[in-house]
This record gives sequence, C-alpha cells and structure tokens, in this order.
Amino acid sequence: MVTKLREDGRVRARGLLLAFGVNSEGYRELLGLHVGDSESGASWNEFFLNLKQRGLRGVELIASDQHNGLVKAIRAHYQGVVTWQRCQTHFMRNILDKTPKALKE
Repeated sequence: MVTKLREDGRVRARGLLLAFGVNSEGYRELLGLHVGDSESGASWNEFFLNLKQRGLRGVELIASDQHNGLVKAIRAHYQGVVTWQRCQTHFMRNILDKTPKALKE
C-alpha cells in the first residue's frame, strides 16, 4: 500500500508493507509492518529478512498481488519452501482494468 507520511516537515509518499498470517485457529493476525521508500524489491527483502529475524517460521503459502519487487523478494526468501498464489481480487481488478467499459458487466 502506498500512503502519505509527514517526514521532516514534508509530506512524502511511502510504501507501507504489511504481512498477515492465519493462525492454527483460523484467525488472521498482523505479522509485521514496514515503512519503505517504495514497494521495491529492496524494501520487500528488508521486510522479509526482519520477519525471519523475529522468528517467523512455518510459512506454507503466500498470496499477494503480482508486483515485480514483491514476487522477486518472495522467490529470494522462500524459494522451494512456500507456494505463491496471486491474489484473486487483484487478478480480477487487473482484468477489469483492461476490459472495455461496455463489457464489464
């Protein structure tokens, strides 16, 4: 998510990186939050490294949009360990963005 933050008296756009997990009872929990310069691969790499350093283990599935920096960071940190799935909501939004207005219904 991109949000505006006030830093040093100026308003700047920053990437707000969030990770949620589902616990053994099926409840969603916030695992981490990171403010980066953008949604770049470097920001995601730093975020995933921080989650691992804080003890995140047992990740089996990651569902996300198809942002290039994010997908590359997932592959770098979880290659062969987890399954990555494209978020179906983002997928449908991407399709509808390319669909002519007359055909959207």
